[in-house]
Amino acid sequence: MIRKERKTRKKRGSRTAGYGRVSSGHRKSGQRGGKGNVGKREHHWILSIKRGDIRQRGFVPPTQKKEKVISLAALSTKVYRLRKFGKLPTYEGLPLIDVKELGFDRVISKGLVTEKFALKAPYITENAREKLTKAGCIIVEKEE
Repeated sequence: MIRKERKTRKKRGSRTAGYGRVSSGHRKSGQRGGKGNVGKREHHWILSIKRGDIRQRGFVPPTQKKEKVISLAALSTKVYRLRKFGKLPTYEGLPLIDVKELGFDRVISKGLVTEKFALKAPYITENAREKLTKAGCIIVEKEE
């Protein structure tokens, strides 16, 4: 059907002229904040941080390695949860936790040990060793 007048005549005074909410409708890339990688350092900054699009600045020596650390408190809660679901191997009657398998490199002594377990780890601090032995845990040394 042929219109007698253009649609804009009918939409006069309607604020958005049938294109949805204000500032969201009849635009090109203005409604999405620009095309492509525009605004990664301005108005899309938070998204680019979350996705990891922005590279880090500064010098980090290649020999420097970030160690992943787990505390005794976090470890005992992990033991509790894993034991609850029955996903732990045993060592001398106690559930065996391999810290390296969980993705950690070092065990520190923060917190209390609430569960008894056997622990296999690349590195355990002295205070953590004392707390573990007092709680009745077994420390499995690395096989070389």
